Amino acid sequence: MWGEQAAAELRADGGRALFVATDVTVEPDVERLVQAAVAEFGRLDGAFNNAGGVTASGPVHTVASQAWQAELGPLRPAGSSGRPGPARPAVGS
Repeated sequence: MWGEQAAAELRADGGRALFVATDVTVEPDVERLVQAAVAEFGRLDGAFNNAGGVTASGPVHTVASQAWQAELGPLRPAGSSGRPGPARPAVGS
C-alpha cells in the first residue's frame, strides 16, 4: 500500500506519520481516521482532503450541474453529514 509505504519512509527519516486507509465519502471511515490521529498525536490541528476520482472536466461554467453534484457533492467537512456538498459557483460565460 503506497500510503503505508510513505508513512514508513517518513518514520525512517525521523518523522512522525500515520497512514489510515479512508473513504472520505463514508462518515464512519472519517470518524475512525480522526480517532486514530488523535490517539497517535494527541490532537488534530487540521486536515486536508485530497480525494481523487473527479472526472468532470473543462471550464467550470461548462460542467453540467448533475455532473458537478455527482463528482463534488459527496465531499463535505468531516462530521457534518447534514451540510450540502460544494455549491457550483455562478460563473458567467
